Amino acid sequence: DAINSAGDIFSSFMSLIGNKIASKPEDNEHNLGHGKAEYIFSLIISISMILASIILLKNEGNILPIRHSNKIGIFGEAAKDASLENADLETQTLVNCVFDATNDYDEINALGFAYGYKKNSFTDILMTPALDLAAKSDYCLVYLSADEGASKLPDEQLDLIDHLYEVNKNIIAVVSCTRTIDMSFSDKCRAVLLTFRAGQEFAKASLDLIVGESSPCAKLIESINQIVEDNSTPDYQQTYLDNEVPPKYCFGHGLNYCNFIYKNLEVNEKGVSFTLLNDSDFGGICIPQLYIEKPNSLSSLRNRMFKGFTRIFVNPHENLKVFIPFDGFTFRYFDER
Repeated sequence: DAINSAGDIFSSFMSLIGNKIASKPEDNEHNLGHGKAEYIFSLIISISMILASIILLKNEGNILPIRHSNKIGIFGEAAKDASLENADLETQTLVNCVFDATNDYDEINALGFAYGYKKNSFTDILMTPALDLAAKSDYCLVYLSADEGASKLPDEQLDLIDHLYEVNKNIIAVVSCTRTIDMSFSDKCRAVLLTFRAGQEFAKASLDLIVGESSPCAKLIESINQIVEDNSTPDYQQTYLDNEVPPKYCFGHGLNYCNFIYKNLEVNEKGVSFTLLNDSDFGGICIPQLYIEKPNSLSSLRNRMFKGFTRIFVNPHENLKVFIPFDGFTFRYFDER
């Protein structure tokens, strides 16, 4: 709720500024008026919100962010056909094409593009060029998109991952979906960015994260099980604690490019405090989370429970004192008896 409120305040403030500038009359330097200001401020809002919501699920060996010296092959219809990002919407909105947007990034040394798959189509005509490009590339940047409400990626996209893995194991997957999906394919990827349906500026926001212009910071608000059943619907009454098998990616999971170190933990009747060190060359947002647990309790407190968080930007190599307060709900629980 706090993040949603902060986002609303930010977007409202930027919209007010944009509208105020856009309403100014034309002058000598702007003979057509200031109408474009509204679009520019809307663009800022879109990119800022997307950057704050894309989740880095996996980053094996710190493969991200990519460097210019790396030769990148770009794959997937989702990188070429922008309409896949909002195909499930009744009203289509303009979405920039990812492959075209790569031209704006000096850090991306793109060797080329190959489809590898098209919606409901998987043939050797599509696969052969993809495998040839993968063999020449240092990294494979693959854009994937699940259908609306689907619990897994289409078969043709899973087949592409399987075939690429045989040729080049340095796979970076960018996954668009409308709900949590089966992420078993991530075992064959070195990095995974989960974007859900990110909107109009999906291309720029995802590439900003991939090249390291921004560091991801978002966290999962729902656990992703080891296997998500076909045609199942999310059951928000259950948690991974109800399952014997641990989740593949649990609630609160989300990586970034910083190396945050927590130390000097102190607890008193008002809350929890600790020192937060960003031991890296990246500045980024850290979201410390507070959980409580009472072992052997007969109440719901026997399970680890999420009770608070804070969101703070930490500069490279900066030390900060962080405090997460207790409130009236921190130690409150439901008596199951």
